[in-house]
Amino acid sequence: MSFYREYELEKKLIILDHLDRLKKDVFLAFRELQSRGLLSCSTSVKYDFGIIYSKMRIVRGPIATLSSTTKGEIYEDNMSRCFLANKELFK
Repeated sequence: MSFYREYELEKKLIILDHLDRLKKDVFLAFRELQSRGLLSCSTSVKYDFGIIYSKMRIVRGPIATLSSTTKGEIYEDNMSRCFLANKELFK
């Protein structure tokens, strides 16, 4: 998530197919951006002449996500952030 510019994801819908295939750190970053509306991290930047310094990177929301998974029971922490649609509803 730190590769996005600060306002690049603001007010965007992010669609995630197969939520259960996301790596845990990426999944947690999406949840943080959903809940707080802000994601920040510190990164190292190197000047041309060799000095390394720390820079804070910020990505701002809010964002909306639409995702699918066949393993909904794994994501209990998401229950307060999501609407669940059971496949039985569509029969």
